[in-house]
Amino acid sequence: MGVYSVVSWFLCFLGVVLLYLMVAFFVLLERKLLGVSQLRLGPNKVSVWGLFQSFADFIKLLAKHGLFGVGGFLVVYRGFFFMLGVLFFLVCSLVFCFLFLYSGLGVGCGFFLCWLVVVSCLSGYGFILCGWGSDSKYALYGSLRSSFCSVSFEGILVCLMLIFGCFYYSYSSSFVLFVDWSTSISFFGCYFVSLICFLFECNRSPFDYSESESDLVSGFNTDFFGISFAILFASEYCLVILFAWLLGFFFWSYLGLWVFFFHTFIFIWVRACFPRLRYDYFVVFVWQHFFVYFFFVLLFFL
Repeated sequence: MGVYSVVSWFLCFLGVVLLYLMVAFFVLLERKLLGVSQLRLGPNKVSVWGLFQSFADFIKLLAKHGLFGVGGFLVVYRGFFFMLGVLFFLVCSLVFCFLFLYSGLGVGCGFFLCWLVVVSCLSGYGFILCGWGSDSKYALYGSLRSSFCSVSFEGILVCLMLIFGCFYYSYSSSFVLFVDWSTSISFFGCYFVSLICFLFECNRSPFDYSESESDLVSGFNTDFFGISFAILFASEYCLVILFAWLLGFFFWSYLGLWVFFFHTFIFIWVRACFPRLRYDYFVVFVWQHFFVYFFFVLLFFL
């Protein structure tokens, strides 16, 4: 292994650590903005302006343990899936982090879009493992809905990958060097559809179908607590940050970090303003409209 590869892996590791620190402040920002939208203060007790509220919550969750689950024989039998679902989400989020950071350093990014689809396809299994391991029918229902949303996103991501591949004649992340305002305008329809798709991949409102009105608890992670819940929570928000950056990377890379901050604000603003869409409407919306749109766009490039 060369010196450049070692330095690249070290920088990726450092980037993952910084990314998870960003999760803490993103959660704080979201709680602050949601408080403003509801005419309340939000977190403001821990340190100055509540800056360390997320760290205090994490320490409290660490003190509660709860990684393997408790109970009788059935829960012990499913305890393996209970644990595996948490570890699966953690590994998927870490692989996403290293994939984005490693490609950003220009190393091993020849099939960046293909690897993105492969890793994204694995996330749906994490929902199933967590729902099954919870030994709760409501958690299982929520995991099934979330996994189906993940499958829908994977199909749209494949269509988006094929469109970029046909337009740039490459699946490498180097296509970002050719993105300018004219291509952004040309792909604006794909950008808008992709923004909506990334919302339900990140399990964000109005597509947070791990919960539903008839069993309004916490969805597939209902029975998780302590460190296991902290891992699921941090992994989910880590993906929100990564996909907010990825959306700008695909369509508006020449604008730098400004578009990343805009997407994070959009994710929070949508959660504050829009109610949850009915699940059957979502299925019709995605499979009868989004896929038809991407199909005709793909035919245009072919």
